[in-house]
Amino acid sequence: AGAADGDGSESAPFGTIAEALEAAAAGDVVVIGQGTYPEAVIPDRDVTLWGSCVQLTVIDAPEPPVPEAQGALQVWGGVFVTARNVRITGEQLGVGILGTVTLEGVWIDRSTLGGVLVAEGEATISGSLVTSIRASEPGTGYGVAVSAAGSGERRATLRRTTVEQARAASVVATSTASRLELEDVLLRETLPDDGSPWGTGLLISDGSSVSGRRVVVHRGTKLGIAAMGASLELDRAVITGTVGDAAEGDGPGLIVANGAVATVRHAVIDGNRNMGVMISDYTFGEGPPPEAVLEDVVVRGTHPLTTGLLGVGALCQYGDLTLRRALVEENHSWGVALTNCPATAEDLWVRDTLAPPESESGGVGIGADEPPSLSLTRALIEESRGRGVHVADCQGEIALEDLTVRD
Repeated sequence: AGAADGDGSESAPFGTIAEALEAAAAGDVVVIGQGTYPEAVIPDRDVTLWGSCVQLTVIDAPEPPVPEAQGALQVWGGVFVTARNVRITGEQLGVGILGTVTLEGVWIDRSTLGGVLVAEGEATISGSLVTSIRASEPGTGYGVAVSAAGSGERRATLRRTTVEQARAASVVATSTASRLELEDVLLRETLPDDGSPWGTGLLISDGSSVSGRRVVVHRGTKLGIAAMGASLELDRAVITGTVGDAAEGDGPGLIVANGAVATVRHAVIDGNRNMGVMISDYTFGEGPPPEAVLEDVVVRGTHPLTTGLLGVGALCQYGDLTLRRALVEENHSWGVALTNCPATAEDLWVRDTLAPPESESGGVGIGADEPPSLSLTRALIEESRGRGVHVADCQGEIALEDLTVRD
């Protein structure tokens, strides 16, 4: 930080970022030296904020929050701001966006309420870290949120970015006006907060649209990815190590529910709890059924909860499931379980389905209860501890072609 009587030159810098912003013209670069700046930064013109070192150039939002500030860095509508090589922390939201923001090489650490909120406008976040976000009230503490707080469209793009130890959800997108793109993103160790049932790596809902390439979601407390009435496209994803909670009955790696439409390609869903994949309609027919297409996927090693229940590879109830070129192995109770769910599978291998712990029965490769339709083409079901295929009370057509059930 500079002296209180600085003039903004290299030899006599301003003492605060606010002073530098007041002197800057639209399009200027404000170079921020090493130091801690206990202020909320609110640019009112297009500027670039360029820190000298991400670890040592710190914007530390004050306590109590400045009333007019909605974040340590707040960007209003119509303003274009780029921030590079700075650390953002403090007793407020990290970055609040109603304009257009680019964050490059930014570390958002231990902010309160949330890391980044895109209420309106657009954010591009690259090469950045969002970590250890604190909850200020139930349901807060998210890493990055693209939410319905504003009235206009909102969009966020995350590239080469890690969000870890956020609360409630690492990344959130809500409402039909919200668009989110993820590329080379790691969401890790999402924690619950005291009043939230979540602890989810990626939570999307209410008509939002999300696409992702090379996304890893690891150790969500409650869920890995939850798509609730939203659109999800993932390519080259890993969803692993969801912790789960026996009291809540959760732990799935991927949930597609309430009219959501999901396409997941080239993915590994491994070592989650309760269910690897769950497709379910919690509205009980009041809305469109959820639809999931899984192509070139591995669903492996789903653990039962500590109560000894489930551990299913893929469960579909009152939804629509398509599997293509899928390996479902080393799960418990059922490899694939279908309840009133039309399902199509091509080039499917289900193997080594185990009984749940402390049970002498179970371990079904594919189980279907009241299926409206079931089509299996080029499927191998083997090494199931119970039955290879079990169908009960079929409501429609079953088509089996090139099906092998053995051992």
